[in-house]
Amino acid sequence: STHCISSAASDVYKRQVDAQLGNNFNAFAQFEQGFGDASGAGLISSINNVKTQEVALGLQWSGKEKAAAFTIRQPMRLESGLAQLNVPVGRTVGGDVLTESREANLSPSGRQVDFEVGYGFKPSTNSQMQFNVMHSLDPGHDAGAPSDTAAMINYSLAW
Repeated sequence: STHCISSAASDVYKRQVDAQLGNNFNAFAQFEQGFGDASGAGLISSINNVKTQEVALGLQWSGKEKAAAFTIRQPMRLESGLAQLNVPVGRTVGGDVLTESREANLSPSGRQVDFEVGYGFKPSTNSQMQFNVMHSLDPGHDAGAPSDTAAMINYSLAW
């Protein structure tokens, strides 16, 4: 018996809008949604009615040798889906594996939303410094997960 997906069908729709707002401000919006089904043999016999989604909105300001940005983003999330499983539950006297069919809802309990701010500047003609801070609600799309915050500092030097 093989344990892989043998066939799959999916559709993905992506849209992005970029707008120059004037006074060195730019805005963007991104949306991606996917739909699909898959079938196979082994533990997972099929995955049906899969719907995924990713959304982001942002605003950026660019000045002479400096820039700042703010982004709100929902990372790729499995909105819905149902897995059909063939779960081993025992063996016959002859050694054959007995299985039962089970269903598992694949929808996560939460919805991760990231808020990020960044600032970058050029301290010299051949270097760049950037600072970013991101705060995530429901990390991993887990409603029970505590919020998380991360910070990044990046220094680049061209030589």
